[in-house]
Amino acid sequence: MLTTVTLTGADHSVDPSELRNLSKEFPFVEWGVLFGSVGGPRFPSIKWIHELVMYRETLENRINLSLHICGRPLREIAKGKSDLFGPLGPQLCAFSRCQLNWHGEPQDANVPANILQAFCSLSPWDPEIIFQLDGVNDYLMRAVERRFRVSGLFDVSHGAGVLPESWPKPRAEFACGWAGGLGPNNVQAESEKIAAVAFKTRPYWIDMETLIRSDDGSKFDLDKCRSVLEQMKPFITQ
Repeated sequence: MLTTVTLTGADHSVDPSELRNLSKEFPFVEWGVLFGSVGGPRFPSIKWIHELVMYRETLENRINLSLHICGRPLREIAKGKSDLFGPLGPQLCAFSRCQLNWHGEPQDANVPANILQAFCSLSPWDPEIIFQLDGVNDYLMRAVERRFRVSGLFDVSHGAGVLPESWPKPRAEFACGWAGGLGPNNVQAESEKIAAVAFKTRPYWIDMETLIRSDDGSKFDLDKCRSVLEQMKPFITQ
């Protein structure tokens, strides 16, 4: 059952209020907010994130948000510590899901326990933690799943936005999502292929980033986002 469409990489090229408006129209959309770099395309400022959370509150918390952690904050989590409450403050708790973007970079054997330690230190934040199922770091969720809800995202292109030859079958132990090369020009056809391999009675999601930006990659394209959401509306099971 497709329940969520995650659109990742909104930034200063759009006003947070525009995401609020799309969430009102398409309540199944989740905005994946990249965190780990200082400004620039795909990485909004702390002020921008705070504004988005403010709009979420005006919509009675019906804007779905996931925090996609990269760069230095991710490396800190791998060491067993995190200062996410420092820059984000209580707004951190507005993100019901959190994705760790290793992008195929192998991690050592201590990292699963360190991830658990880092997230326990962030209480009362209690997110569902998304791990990338890329054949490299699939084991990272082992220690974490004893304490937190976990799910897995299939993206064999390691975040490069490349469409796979075929979509992997889901894991039975936890909820799964699929990403890689999805965009307005192919999402309907590829969603039918994903639906063919997904469990019919379990929720799943799809995620996209690269192909919902302008052709030069500099802007988050709301017209492309709308096209995706309109195409996906018939697929959604609430």
